[in-house]
Amino acid sequence: MNAAAQRLYLLNRISNTISIIDAASDTVMKEIPVGSYDPTPAAIRDGRGFLYDAKLSGNGNASCATCHVDGDNDLIAWDLGDPNGNMKVVLCTTRWGPRPAGHPMKGPMMTQPCVA
Repeated sequence: MNAAAQRLYLLNRISNTISIIDAASDTVMKEIPVGSYDPTPAAIRDGRGFLYDAKLSGNGNASCATCHVDGDNDLIAWDLGDPNGNMKVVLCTTRWGPRPAGHPMKGPMMTQPCVA
């Protein structure tokens, strides 16, 4: 952020560009390519859209990369249970198809590798 010029500079990881944003008007002024050569292997470069796109998550508000920083699992068990919670009707999409989810007592769960 350049506060004096009211400019934000944003790295767009998937498109390999930098966006210059006018913070005062909240508009994109320009998008500049970072470089002409991206040495990233094609499989990784093509998979970024899946890993960083929140629209592909179960409820559409967090990307896989939120938990799967490197696209893998962390082998940590997270206790996601809430004994005071209520049942929620949410449709989650998994690699096996849609399934209902939202039980307040999920209990300890391990982060799984992100499968696109």
